[in-house]
Amino acid sequence: MGSAITDRFISCLQDLKDRNVVRSFRQIARDLDFLPQNLSDMKTGKRDVTIKLLEKAIEFYDLNSEFIFRGDGPKILKPENRLSQLKVLNIVTDTDGNERIVHVNKPAQAGYATHSKDPEFIEELPSYSLPDIRFKSGTHRSFDVVGDSMDPSIKEGDRLICNFVEPSMWKTSIKNGEVYVVVTQSDIFVKRLDNSYRRKLKLFSDNPSYDPIQLDFNEVRELWNVKMVISTFNHYESPEHATTEENSVAHLQRMIKTQGKHIEKLLAQITN
Repeated sequence: MGSAITDRFISCLQDLKDRNVVRSFRQIARDLDFLPQNLSDMKTGKRDVTIKLLEKAIEFYDLNSEFIFRGDGPKILKPENRLSQLKVLNIVTDTDGNERIVHVNKPAQAGYATHSKDPEFIEELPSYSLPDIRFKSGTHRSFDVVGDSMDPSIKEGDRLICNFVEPSMWKTSIKNGEVYVVVTQSDIFVKRLDNSYRRKLKLFSDNPSYDPIQLDFNEVRELWNVKMVISTFNHYESPEHATTEENSVAHLQRMIKTQGKHIEKLLAQITN
């Protein structure tokens, strides 16, 4: 493989960095599961790019193979694609500069998908901090659960506390079977994900009444990995997860039975 191909490959990577698609060559090495030193050697002409690395980079970053091999056309295909756009995530901090957890409640979810890049919109949402050390670093956001698509594991009204997944890591760090909040241009989904489909993301519900959803990666605006679920506690819910009405009736029956025993004891004492 000639050095011209390596030079054009490095030129493509530099273009990704210039466009702010990636922050550094070290991030590129991490994205492609490649040693940073080997990538540095390519930049200095000490090493040529391999076919395996080219295939991986072309797939991951939508690089133009025609440019790499022949010098024809743009360096990056589909400039409107998610990977060729800088994803700016607005955050909220306290007076000491510590990042707070922004909560996307049910009323705000209709506008969040379209206004999440608006700093004024984000600042108007409620925000808070938690004492758990897991939420002291990184970017976290919480979402109210709307609908029953994740029953019985996650119920409507639950609050999901999630960790932000960097766009550059979407194709490599998604853990199949885990629950994520997926924000598109028009909707918010809470689903289990399967990342084993080429250029596609498959979304599954725990409730069998809902069919799987398939999305292109360029339809996704934000991805959040669920770390904690905050639920409303029901004092009368049985281990069998009976309905509230059934549990209330059972509770009353137990009270009547207990009171009946007390009355029997009193009558026995009076009779004696």
